[in-house]
Amino acid sequence: MQEEYHVADLRKELGGVKKLLIDEKKKSGNDSTKLVDLQNAFGHCLKSYQESIDNVNKAKSEDNNSSSARASHDNKSPSKVESLQTKLVQAQEDLRDERRRSDQLSEKLRKCQADLETLPLLQAQVEVYQTDFNAERLAREKIAGEKADLLEEMQRLRGGQGHPAEVSRKLFTKNVVFSMFWNDI
Repeated sequence: MQEEYHVADLRKELGGVKKLLIDEKKKSGNDSTKLVDLQNAFGHCLKSYQESIDNVNKAKSEDNNSSSARASHDNKSPSKVESLQTKLVQAQEDLRDERRRSDQLSEKLRKCQADLETLPLLQAQVEVYQTDFNAERLAREKIAGEKADLLEEMQRLRGGQGHPAEVSRKLFTKNVVFSMFWNDI
């Protein structure tokens, strides 16, 4: 009876692990999508940053006669570069965070898969224990029945029923059968 509860518990736990594995796969897929999006955003920011650096370098190398145009251009370029640098740093931090989360989820997924692989072994062990328990219980019931028969026979013998030689032969036969059965167990 107790083994049936263990089997039910193991089956329930197997269902829970399967559900957890499916949830983790979904989360991992969502995190992978986020990681790809962040990588794309990082690529765009990097490209924009490179273009800004190129524009700043061109502006420095060009010799314009208009100092007001040059001053205006110089004022806009450094602020744009700073803004892009800030975005780049933020994108890098986000990318690192997503990689860490992705690594953690991958590790968790590997552990769940390992747990899932051990479940058939545990189920086989439960079945073996259940079979052994049932065989032992049947053997005990049979022994208890034979014991009751022997006690009944002894009481009948004590009551003076039957011939002493016949009683001895019956007791000897039952003891031999009982011993053979007990040795088989």
